[in-house]
Amino acid sequence: MGTFNRLVNILILILALASVALSVLLFQKRENLVEGYKILAGAIANTSAKLDEGSGTGISKELQPGELAHNNFDQLKTLAPKLEEQATAVIGQRDAMATALVDISKSIKFLEGQQIDDLKSVEKGKDKPAAIASQVADIMQANEKVINGIIAAARSSLGLRLSIRDFAPDKYAATMKTISNKIASVKRSYNTYKAHSDQLAKTLQLKGQLPERVKQAGKIQGKINSLSRQVSSLKSQKTKAELAQKAAEAKVASHQKDITKLNKDVKYWKDKANSGSGGTQPQDDRPEDSSDPALLKRVNAKVLAVNTKWDFVVLNIGKNVEVKENDKKYNVPIPLNAEMVIARNLNEGKDSKFICNVKIVKLHDDCAIANVLPNTAGASSSDIDKGDTAYFSKEVINKLVAENEKSKGGGEEASAATKPAASAPESTTTKPAPAKKEPAKKNEDTWEGFGD
Repeated sequence: MGTFNRLVNILILILALASVALSVLLFQKRENLVEGYKILAGAIANTSAKLDEGSGTGISKELQPGELAHNNFDQLKTLAPKLEEQATAVIGQRDAMATALVDISKSIKFLEGQQIDDLKSVEKGKDKPAAIASQVADIMQANEKVINGIIAAARSSLGLRLSIRDFAPDKYAATMKTISNKIASVKRSYNTYKAHSDQLAKTLQLKGQLPERVKQAGKIQGKINSLSRQVSSLKSQKTKAELAQKAAEAKVASHQKDITKLNKDVKYWKDKANSGSGGTQPQDDRPEDSSDPALLKRVNAKVLAVNTKWDFVVLNIGKNVEVKENDKKYNVPIPLNAEMVIARNLNEGKDSKFICNVKIVKLHDDCAIANVLPNTAGASSSDIDKGDTAYFSKEVINKLVAENEKSKGGGEEASAATKPAASAPESTTTKPAPAKKEPAKKNEDTWEGFGD
């Protein structure tokens, strides 16, 4: 019996030692589980915070490490599904963007071949957005070149003046319709010409020889084009020569007036010497100098040249212009930095058309340089033609008159200066109003050569 009791005691001791060992192991395991739980809670909180960045969501405020601690196990059942919901929303947004990119690539023919699975894949899709953006930029650049080619072709072949603004989304359809109508018109003209050519060939029984005749016509057309260019060059030279001739004629006319005036003076003094009582004072028909801006209403200028590259025009008025008011001539100075109106068919019995406004920025003796002002009815220098009329508007003249009144003291009315009559002629050394000079040689201060 004693032996049995000893065996039982030994067994109990062994079991107690095993219990202690297992308790130690279980405690270590618990510590590992708690530490792993903390790491998992931190990972969930960090993942939620990353998903919140830029997403407009605030799930990470609820999924804090303290809320996910092991001692809040019951609350974990409520909070853990929110991370899954957030991940599902982000994945849905990713899939929608991938689908949109695939649809865009299908609509743009040059981007065909994009696969939705490649865009969803993290590994395969990381470089896809940048590649698609680069391809879209290349396509936009190519489209811009195509549009510029259409503009150049429409201008040279169809006579249409277009700009890149005409191909904006809200104007594109109307612009293409205009081009199509113009092409249809040219095609109708071509068909009419071809029908007449076929009828002519049939009438002359030259149908079999027509191809050879066409080749010969092509060679002849080339010669005609060459001659046309020569004619254009000669016309340009002729225009410059005519301008120089007009300037020279104006100078001769001015000298002729001086001679006539001197002859009258000589006759007057001869008559006075012979009669001893004096003759009739020769009338001086030279224009009087006047600074009255109201006389600018009599100024009408013409456009001599247009520069579409730098948006300016050359006008045929100089620093001073001779005008006539109430049968009297006045020499009126042109104000620098004043605005003028460009119009077409003015006082020609046709429908007048407003083009744009310009601002005088430089004055020479025989011409003026004026910049085309922006945002005037959407017009530009390309809408201006040589020969268009430039004049001062009532608003500009009234403003200049008011400034002139103010400069004289505010209460003094502006009027044209009148010279008193004299009993004897003016000295022959008095110079007449300067006439227009011949165009100067081409340099940075002259307009010659700046036109289209």
